[in-house]
Amino acid sequence: MLPAATFALLPADVKADLDAITADVQHYTPRGAEDIVMRGQGGDVYFDKVRSRLHINQLTFERGHAVYVLQQNTRVDDDPWEISAINSLEVTLRDTDSVKHKIQLAQLRSGRHAFKHAGRRPAENAW
Repeated sequence: MLPAATFALLPADVKADLDAITADVQHYTPRGAEDIVMRGQGGDVYFDKVRSRLHINQLTFERGHAVYVLQQNTRVDDDPWEISAINSLEVTLRDTDSVKHKIQLAQLRSGRHAFKHAGRRPAENAW
């Protein structure tokens, strides 16, 4: 039988293994990645599965909220869009013509897209 000291890993090897496991979890199990806070150029962007809320740079967005969508710091549309669904990978929006748009959380993290509160909830009959 080999002594236990033979199986010890170096700290660098342990860190490499943990990094690989973390990367695999984020890539292969999107439903298990909700609680992992991602940090990118766009800041903190994550989905809170327990409360069904999207958090972007300390702002909170929920299903039914009216938002303006910004692309490269320019508003995409003059009218606000409604958040119709949120999950750990993407946000589904509806515009005033009931056309659905999907924006990935990765696009929000990278800063390619941004959301701004519209300051009001959309009228129920507008959709």
